[in-house]
Amino acid sequence: MPLGPLCGSFKVGTWNCRGLFIGDPAKRALSLNFLGKLAKKGHILCLQETHGLPNEVFTELCTLLPGWLVKHSSCLDADGIDAAGLGGVAILICPKLVEFDSGPSP
Repeated sequence: MPLGPLCGSFKVGTWNCRGLFIGDPAKRALSLNFLGKLAKKGHILCLQETHGLPNEVFTELCTLLPGWLVKHSSCLDADGIDAAGLGGVAILICPKLVEFDSGPSP
């Protein structure tokens, strides 16, 4: 994909969240603040170990980063049910790339 809308620069960030969506609310607030700062520096963010249920992760990330495309995959337990306390990844794509990829309407 041409990088025209990015003025020649393209930045991908990765972060092991170590349980972004579980545990202490104060830690979560600090982590989300850090993620907001990270988003200002990159076009695609890859998060590992999000540890959250799909709706929770999707809602929180979309609220924090309006206009970003959020793709999340949680881990499943032995019964095939989403397990909030296990792993999970998210890929976040900035609005410039989302707009560029969708192109003009026919």
